[in-house]
Amino acid sequence: MTRSGRPNRKPDDGRRGSEAGASGLSGKLSTYQNWVNQRWAIAVVEPERIEPGRRLMAVGIDFGAAFVISMFIMMIPLVNRVLTQNLVLLLLLCFRDYFYSGRGLGKNIMGLKVVDIFTGQPPGLKQVLVRNLIYLGPLLVMEALQRILSFIPLTQVTVPVGACLNFLAGLYVLVILPLECYRSYQRDDSMRLGDEIAGTCLLESETDFSGFLPK
Repeated sequence: MTRSGRPNRKPDDGRRGSEAGASGLSGKLSTYQNWVNQRWAIAVVEPERIEPGRRLMAVGIDFGAAFVISMFIMMIPLVNRVLTQNLVLLLLLCFRDYFYSGRGLGKNIMGLKVVDIFTGQPPGLKQVLVRNLIYLGPLLVMEALQRILSFIPLTQVTVPVGACLNFLAGLYVLVILPLECYRSYQRDDSMRLGDEIAGTCLLESETDFSGFLPK
C-alpha cells in the first residue's frame, strides 16, 4: 500500500489493460471474420454491386407503402389499443423482403431481389427477419418499450424513461444507420452487416408481382 492508502500500481498497468482490451476486440473481430469467410466458402451466389440510388428508392417505396398500410391497420379497434402506428410500421418493414419471393414492393419496382447466398433461392422468413432486425431491431424494441410504458400510471418514472428511449432512438438513427449505409456503399458487393449475418445478398431481378407469398 502507498502512503495515501491506495494500492501500488505499476506504471504500465494502464497500458497493459488497454492492450488487453484492444486484443480482446481484435480477437472478436477476427473470430467474426473467420466465421464469415467459412460461410462464404460454401456460397453459390456472387453478390452484385447495386447502385445506392436504386436501393434508396426501394427503401423509400417500402417506407411509403408501410406507412399507408399501417394507417389502415390502426383503424382496427383492437389493434390500436395494443400497438402504435410506429410499431406496426417497423414490423412491416422487418417482414417486407419476404413477399414476392424476396423482392418486396420497393425492390420489385426497382428490379432488385434478396436471395439466399447458399441456395440462390428467395430467403426464408428467419433470414428476412435477421437481415432487417440488424438495423430496425433496436428501434422496434424501443418503440415496444414506449408502448409498455404508456400502460404504467407512474408519470414520474415513465416520462424520464420515455425521454431516454427517444434519445437513444434518435442517436441510433443519426449514428448507426448512416454507418451501415456507408458500409454498404463503399463495398464492391454492396453487402450490409445484416446480409452477412443472415446469409443473403441483393441481386438484379425482373419485376414480378405474380406471387405475393413464396411457395
